[in-house]
Amino acid sequence: MDDVAEVRQLLAAREALRKDILRTPVTLAGGLDPYFKIRPHLRIIGESMAGMERGDYDRLLIVCPPQVGKSTSVAA
Repeated sequence: MDDVAEVRQLLAAREALRKDILRTPVTLAGGLDPYFKIRPHLRIIGESMAGMERGDYDRLLIVCPPQVGKSTSVAA
């Protein structure tokens, strides 16, 4: 593989990573903060927030126990 092909491959990988990080608020938090753990319930919250942004629904009620990360992933 020549240098140009390697650079194209690296740029494509970087773009794919950028798109994945910006997919939901939770993946963004995970990409920005190395200590943020994307747990299963946070993944559901993030997908729900992304669905609201897409217009899948116009209201979203998130009810979780205290200290599970909902404010970090929703209030941003």
